[in-house]
Amino acid sequence: MEEERLNYQVGFETRLQELEDKFAFQQVQQLNYPLDSVSRGVIERIIDDEVIDQFDDLIWDKIFYYSTQFESIDRNGNSASGGATVTIDVAAGLVLTTAATNGNAVRTLLGTDDINQLDFTKPSKFRVYVSFEVTTNQTAYIEACASPSVDNGAYGFKVINDTLYGLTRDDTVDTTISLQTISGGTIYKLEAKYKPSNSVEFYVDGVLKGKLSTGMPDVAETPESIYVFKLTANADAVKVMYLRSFEYLQVNKLSQR
Repeated sequence: MEEERLNYQVGFETRLQELEDKFAFQQVQQLNYPLDSVSRGVIERIIDDEVIDQFDDLIWDKIFYYSTQFESIDRNGNSASGGATVTIDVAAGLVLTTAATNGNAVRTLLGTDDINQLDFTKPSKFRVYVSFEVTTNQTAYIEACASPSVDNGAYGFKVINDTLYGLTRDDTVDTTISLQTISGGTIYKLEAKYKPSNSVEFYVDGVLKGKLSTGMPDVAETPESIYVFKLTANADAVKVMYLRSFEYLQVNKLSQR
């Protein structure tokens, strides 16, 4: 009985598809050439339906995209003590400020909570606009797809004083590559492109500056933070990092269907 039901269901679905194909073919056969307004309308409806289906499939299934201008950080997890602060400035964006104490650190991260779409097995990339008030006696981390904080697998950038590095991390071990020197008060567009178990490419203002193929995040880990930003003062002086926007893109499926 079950086998008969399944055979009937398969036959019904096959026949339904045949009818749909026949209807589409008949629509095309009825087109008048040169195309009149009715014929153009038929073609437009067919194309619109196909484009809508493909667009929905792209947005909901093939990619995960996140973007922010740091309008709010109400959902962020912040770690700031001893006078350090995480604030939003209308002109400057997200502002991390340390206290004037050697070793004082400030950190902010955006976790994914229970709905986690981040995946180290998928290709991804991020870009962010960043600047520093000064470039002495400080260490900064600018990371995406982190698991779950600055002490676990991630990729992105690291700044030590006035030197910008590309960064990969497997568990707690940093692997870095020097990219260039930076200046205080200058805004830089940083972009990192991650290929699972392969490499990370690092761009500054649209120019490829370096590539790492070692120290890659463990694909078995589950990333839990879309971004992590951390700034540490290495002297008794206030240090400030500004982040003006952030975008993250993850490709979940490469095939067209």
